[in-house]
Amino acid sequence: MKELNKRHNICLEIVTPLSIGPGVEKDWTKGVDYVEKDGKIFLLNLHKMIDAGIDVNKLTTCIEKKDSNNLLKLIGRKLLDVSDKEMELPVTSSQNIKSFVKSQFTGCPIIPGSSIKGAIRSIIFNHLRFNETKEKDVFGNSTKGDEFMRFFKFTDFNFDDTELINTKIYSLINKGDKWSGGWKHSFAEGTNAHFKPTGFNTLYESLMPSQIGYGALMLSETAFDTFGINNQIKGQQKKELFLLSNLFKVINDYTRNYLKKEKDFFLSYPTEKSERIIDGIDELIKQIPTDNSFCIFKMAVGSGFHSITGDWLFDDYVSGILDRKRNKGNNVKPKSRKIAILKDKRFMLMGFVKITPLTCEESDSIALEKEDLFNEKLKESKTKREQIKKESEKRREVELLQRQRQKDLEELLISAHKLYEENNYEEALTLARKANAIKSSNDRTIQQFISEIMLKLNDQKLKKETEILQKRIEEITKIQNSIPLSDRISKANKLPTLFGNIKTWMKQNDRDTLTPEELTSVRDKIVKIYDSMKSKEKTEWKTKIQKWENLSLLIGLDVIEQWINEL
Repeated sequence: MKELNKRHNICLEIVTPLSIGPGVEKDWTKGVDYVEKDGKIFLLNLHKMIDAGIDVNKLTTCIEKKDSNNLLKLIGRKLLDVSDKEMELPVTSSQNIKSFVKSQFTGCPIIPGSSIKGAIRSIIFNHLRFNETKEKDVFGNSTKGDEFMRFFKFTDFNFDDTELINTKIYSLINKGDKWSGGWKHSFAEGTNAHFKPTGFNTLYESLMPSQIGYGALMLSETAFDTFGINNQIKGQQKKELFLLSNLFKVINDYTRNYLKKEKDFFLSYPTEKSERIIDGIDELIKQIPTDNSFCIFKMAVGSGFHSITGDWLFDDYVSGILDRKRNKGNNVKPKSRKIAILKDKRFMLMGFVKITPLTCEESDSIALEKEDLFNEKLKESKTKREQIKKESEKRREVELLQRQRQKDLEELLISAHKLYEENNYEEALTLARKANAIKSSNDRTIQQFISEIMLKLNDQKLKKETEILQKRIEEITKIQNSIPLSDRISKANKLPTLFGNIKTWMKQNDRDTLTPEELTSVRDKIVKIYDSMKSKEKTEWKTKIQKWENLSLLIGLDVIEQWINEL
């Protein structure tokens, strides 16, 4: 019995930097998802930051404002402990970093089979069409079950790691109805002939050249045959594509033609560094095999208008109308290209990959290796998923806190302004200061509003009442910011320091005595510090009761004497 699906095990190699995004909402934002330091970015883990004891209120304020500098200061020496990953930063960018799609099971970068199929779909459409402009007129109808691409299926391809790659926009400049090449830098600076790596540049998390992933292509030729070649649109042409050498020839012919047109584009509109792009294109053309033993094609980010449509609209990229606005008609050719700049100063078109069939021996060897690796990754992934779940819960808590803080702030300011307009300056001042406390920083607008209220309170009596209100607010803030005594003394490593911490804490919390639980935490801390002392120092503390005077004033001499006897 003829097999329904013929499986071809294949190797997919990255030829030029490739990036596949999981969606704009997954982009990395500076000051929220990552910080920069010493030429690297550090991807932050919210759960780890909270577990590391970083102040949640300060953390929330930094994230809310995307304040990368203060966030880095807040994290301090704990940066490596609270980061999931560090990556080399090629250059800085004001744009969000475009992240790479990851496997939900392993967390590793992955090229989805659907992405590969989509790129090849466009090439096959370009090959099969004659005058047709709609895919259904070439591929058939999915509702009838004869849609041609349903007979092609790629598995996903897993990879180990990614790097950050810098990209710039190569765009044309129109001067007096004459086009020339240029680099886009900024809205203010515009596009000009001089290249610089920053300014309107975007960083992509990418798979880099020479990285390899393994997977399979399933061809359902038997299922295709059941519909009958004569019943298929362009049936004989489609039938030929089930032979890998024929499929690879179609792909290679398309890629070779596409690259020649791209080369002609850069030759026709040269600018600074354009010769490096042309060198990169020549290198790609050289890699395309004449025997079609493997194939090279373009996909994902940077594919552009030409590749996505199958490139059937244009015989070249230099004649006719060039304009960024595609809605001017189908004959309008885009004038921009996304260029990747590598560490070795090579300039490359993005997204080229190579697919090579594997022999049975190669497939068996790789299968065993992949099984061991997958099981290991799966185990790691389970732990990571549990961590991600906790992080998600923590993030939701932070987001809820942010929204509530913003809501409280807006309500306070609206009420304060209303009271101000009603000449009720005392209450207006109280609400304005509460708003300022919520903001957790010297907001100029609120500070200016407070100043205006203070000018109205020039009467001495009102000034005194204002001071009372200020003290009340400070007391409320102190209560809100108070921490348990055990946390306050946790970092003390000297007994005098410990006594000072206890005294300060009791004063801040207006406490005259300690609870049994608090006394226990103090005693445990004393024992811990005492155990770390040298013999001579222990003797002094054991015999000289006057050294305990500061603490005895706080909790009583009888308690101190009992503890000393127990040391």
